[in-house]
Amino acid sequence: MFYQNNIKGKTYKSKTVVFDLFGENINADVETIKNGQGVMCYNFENKSGALETGIGFGSLSLPVADGSSVKRNIIIFNETDILKLWHYKYYDHINKLEIDKVMFFNVDGRLSIFNVFTYDDYSYIINNNPEIFATVPAGINYCIDGEDYMIFSGEGGLYAYSQHMLPVLNENCQKALSICRIYDNIFIIPNDDRGSVLFTSNINPLELGTSFSEMDLTGDGGRLCALINFDDYLFIFRDYGITKLSKYGSSDNFSTSEIYRSATKIFAETVVVCGDMIVFLTQDGIYKFNGSSTIKFDLKIECLLENSNNKFATACYFKGKYYLACRLNFNDNESVGCENYINGFKNNAIIILDVKSDKFNITRGVDIASLLSLNAGSLNTILTSFYGEFANKIGVLNDSGKVFDLELSSIWKSASIDFDEPDKLKIIRKILIKSDYDCTLTLKSDLEEKIVNIIGQNKTVRLNSNIKGTSFEILISSLGNAKISSLVLSVDIFE
Repeated sequence: MFYQNNIKGKTYKSKTVVFDLFGENINADVETIKNGQGVMCYNFENKSGALETGIGFGSLSLPVADGSSVKRNIIIFNETDILKLWHYKYYDHINKLEIDKVMFFNVDGRLSIFNVFTYDDYSYIINNNPEIFATVPAGINYCIDGEDYMIFSGEGGLYAYSQHMLPVLNENCQKALSICRIYDNIFIIPNDDRGSVLFTSNINPLELGTSFSEMDLTGDGGRLCALINFDDYLFIFRDYGITKLSKYGSSDNFSTSEIYRSATKIFAETVVVCGDMIVFLTQDGIYKFNGSSTIKFDLKIECLLENSNNKFATACYFKGKYYLACRLNFNDNESVGCENYINGFKNNAIIILDVKSDKFNITRGVDIASLLSLNAGSLNTILTSFYGEFANKIGVLNDSGKVFDLELSSIWKSASIDFDEPDKLKIIRKILIKSDYDCTLTLKSDLEEKIVNIIGQNKTVRLNSNIKGTSFEILISSLGNAKISSLVLSVDIFE
């Protein structure tokens, strides 16, 4: 029901409010929310004061040569679920070239590979013995006697792949949860004993046996989960803390110090070196670590992480931003993208965080299994694999706002707006807004609601609202491309 717009016997003052908060982070913290600030925004990219089309993922299409505009679609032979991606970079001594390949692991235990730059449009399975890897292996790039390898550690031992040699299987090396080379030593976290670190001065993984030295690191920080070479030190991430390992002298003399203790669990697959810091997710938020101190990013979206199971969370670093695939509780009874899967989902969101400015966007409705920051020649992009409906595909980052052909609905919602006059009656007379593409604007007060479908055009349009209330909320939604800006509200405030 709409009320009469003319209220006799009352005086009013008019006010025009330029709504310029699109470029700010959303704030889901009800205790610190600003009047009119966005309390929720997903699948939009908020930059330069406008809401624009968010990120998406398209089919696996890569250039035929570095710098070429000609692309080819990669055909994946093994169509089982793809759980992990790696970038294998090596120097071709014969042709005097740096070569880039992508390797990936399927749920059936097989490894496959394809070239980043080539006219060849197929991937190839490189191990047909799935017993080597019953689960996702730890994998690192490694140089042995001038030859670049991709080293994988699994249940069947250590598997080494190079371009010019047949793959080598070292059955004597036990499975490692994490592998790292530093101080001219190899360090591993054994998969079956996450309370200790094994190390050796034999830096050739192809010769590794059982002759490791062991360092017992059992402590209050919990089990060990990741080894990171950062700032010339080895940092050992635990479930609930960080230990720093230093070497002194020429022999294997090491010292350790506990430098951070977390109140909540650290998720190992989210620990990523981001330039001059390490960024990681815990159950209560995202943190940055500079080698000596740890600070939590003040994003004011911690409520979205509450009661979220993030054991499948994963992350990468790309062009100054931390891409975190995780699970968020939006608590709005909506279902977007992967949230409609019959068999459920593991992750449903990506937080894209600029680690310097603390600006962030959220993509909702994407169930990510693995993120790979691919920097090869002039090509800089992200490749990703998925759970659920697209589990047998590899996607490439784009700005389509879609996952392949699946369009993701986009939402921006304001906090309550009372125009700094909380107890006074108001009528929003006019709305000015510019939207290059079709969108929907919903204006809701404590008394009534009005929905307007806006036809996209390259100019600012004027909408007559005449909606009455003491407080208001604005919701903007779209499907597909978006560029929305210049929101202005004209309101009469009654005395």
